[in-house]
Amino acid sequence: MDDVKRLDKRIKELGKHLTKFQRNVVLNVVNGMSQRQAYLVAGGKAKNENSQDVCVSVLLSHAKVDNYYQALMEKAQLGSILTKAEALNILSEQARSESSDPAVVRNSQGAIKQVSSMLAWDAPKRSEITGKDGGAIEVKRVQDLTDDELLAIANDEK
Repeated sequence: MDDVKRLDKRIKELGKHLTKFQRNVVLNVVNGMSQRQAYLVAGGKAKNENSQDVCVSVLLSHAKVDNYYQALMEKAQLGSILTKAEALNILSEQARSESSDPAVVRNSQGAIKQVSSMLAWDAPKRSEITGKDGGAIEVKRVQDLTDDELLAIANDEK
């Protein structure tokens, strides 16, 4: 959470150095508008599309505007990351659902399975090791090895 607070403070400081128009263009872009739409909605005055595109491109390329944009995008990214605890809370709520609707019951069962996986409650999974070309592993008892084979093992040779 400290990262978010620091970022909020940084965004506020960066925003102080921009005009209201610059801030609004950036906020509009961050909220999903095209650059041209963001420019027009913020109050851009260029008459034709080509001029609008050039004006907004130049505006967004200024270092102080770009820094503000990058900080806002970083905050948006931080806010979109679901923590393990948040995911567990959501899945737990789904698992506790008391509905007789088959779709909800399946969703609850899936949530329980996901929580158990995240908390490593699952039983260990069996795995098999195979030998050359997927066949059985060749096993020789030490008593059955020749002197040359024993020397190769002792010298860490194949």
